[in-house]
Amino acid sequence: MVPPRAPAGRLTRRLTLAELRRLTRLAVIALTAIVATGGAVRLTRSGLGCDSWPDCGKADGWHAFVEYGNRLAGVVVGVVVVVALVGVYRLAERRSGLRRLAWALIAGFFCQAALGALSVALKLPPGVVVAHFLLSMVLVAIAAVLHSLTAPPQQRPPVRPELRWLSIALVASTAVVLLLGTLTTGTGPHSGADPTQPAPRFTFLALHVISMVHGNAAILIVGLAVANLLVVRITGADRVVVRSAQLVVAAVVLQAIIGITQYALGLPRGLVELHMIGATLLWLAVLGNHLALRAGGPQAATPPAVEVPAHA
Repeated sequence: MVPPRAPAGRLTRRLTLAELRRLTRLAVIALTAIVATGGAVRLTRSGLGCDSWPDCGKADGWHAFVEYGNRLAGVVVGVVVVVALVGVYRLAERRSGLRRLAWALIAGFFCQAALGALSVALKLPPGVVVAHFLLSMVLVAIAAVLHSLTAPPQQRPPVRPELRWLSIALVASTAVVLLLGTLTTGTGPHSGADPTQPAPRFTFLALHVISMVHGNAAILIVGLAVANLLVVRITGADRVVVRSAQLVVAAVVLQAIIGITQYALGLPRGLVELHMIGATLLWLAVLGNHLALRAGGPQAATPPAVEVPAHA
């Protein structure tokens, strides 16, 4: 008689889709949180608190504590994305695209580590710092898509093509505003280093000029977000789409209030930090809106009516 097989251990058993969804949600949260800690490093002028990488070298008081704390937070993010990758491979239900996205998170994490080391070695050049932030936004987007693909299958009504085009315009315009925001920060007073040895800044445009360009581009997002919500309401989209459109409007309004206030008050560090966090949340809201529409599927065109003769 063959003895019964022992149940699979916790580390070898297959994951359910709900369990993997929790892991991908954790990845989104971790990648969002690391943006906040990175902003704290910059705004507390701790970017060169550690003069080497990956160790801290010659520590510079509490600046070193802040800088090294951000690096430890990066290690936590690395663990989270590795766990997400393992979870994708342990998923009992095969879903296309999950493995490629999980590996993209791993590759992006190591690219972020390389950019972090390069920024310290080159004494915080603004171009490298900008690339560091924008890559974070790319990783947040990848994690958001990965998380959306772990949603349980459900019947969703189709959406109109106008909504799809609006959502694409929102994603593209938000990406442009994020780029302009990093250029504005790279031109402004917060270099991330000690004032006695400030890091280089962008000089191709004056701060008030690049701020005006950034602000005007942000106005476009406000218009698109309001138009998106109006079209969602008019077309009678389902509850998920309506909620995602409302979140976009809320994130846009909050970000606009913070942005206008920080500029009026001369860019205080606390508000700049809130503006960075708000930018990440806005990016997530815009991506969530687009992904909610994709899940609904396209709306089929209504076939033209055909008159049938009475004697047929």
